[in-house]
Amino acid sequence: MDKTARCVPVPNGFMPPPFAVSALPRSEKVPTEEYLVVPAVFAARKNQLGLIRALRDFPYPVVFMGNALRGTDSQAFYAKCRKEATGNMHFIGYLPSGSKEYWQVLAHARCACLPSDCETPGIAMIEAAYAGVRPVITKFGGALEYFGFDAEYFNPCRANEMREAVDCSWTRGRLSPEQAKTYRRFSWDYCAEITLNAYQLAKTQKIRNESKI
Repeated sequence: MDKTARCVPVPNGFMPPPFAVSALPRSEKVPTEEYLVVPAVFAARKNQLGLIRALRDFPYPVVFMGNALRGTDSQAFYAKCRKEATGNMHFIGYLPSGSKEYWQVLAHARCACLPSDCETPGIAMIEAAYAGVRPVITKFGGALEYFGFDAEYFNPCRANEMREAVDCSWTRGRLSPEQAKTYRRFSWDYCAEITLNAYQLAKTQKIRNESKI
């Protein structure tokens, strides 16, 4: 890397809803008891099938929120997930992230899981944490930098680790209101501010370099 280069990390972010998430009623699409939510599009890299196999005897409801990507591979993967799912697993399809129903599903979940090969993490998991849902997520990627000790982590290639992490997350329960509020720092406003500062820093550095020529 050039000695004059600057590296400015910018976190992933989400758009906080204009309403109080904690005051939302339960969605009619979810079970009446506590549940684990999996908010992700269906694709092999998201590894929902691995989670289904790891949670085959999980005694609590699992809610999959998302559709399959376009293309035969993702459609076939989704069909296989539906085929191997147990009666305790529910597929509610895609819900727009800005809709109240989307936030209703998150607001009443006990835990949220992304069993992906790698996560940045996804915006849906940041939104889930903001809604007070306990994260349980792959340890590969940048999730630890976002969730710290609030989450449980696992190797997505090991079903026993996945199951243990889900069980631990379920035992710990939802995040406290104070913990949930801290995730508002990952709003798009904050990310935009950091991005703008990075461009301004790069511009200033460019002017300095040109003045030396």
